[in-house]
Amino acid sequence: MSSIFPSSLSLSVDYDIYDDPTLENEEQAKVKNVKQQEQVTSTIDKANSLRTT
Repeated sequence: MSSIFPSSLSLSVDYDIYDDPTLENEEQAKVKNVKQQEQVTSTIDKANSLRTT
């Protein structure tokens, strides 16, 4: 796997989208980033609700 970004930037993301420079792949990357952001948000929400109870 040859990635143009150092692995430290991927932050434990287990797909590598940067090996394929196609436009379709960029779209997939956006979708995955949105999903990942939602995951992070829900994790933060859980942490906050645990803290307040």
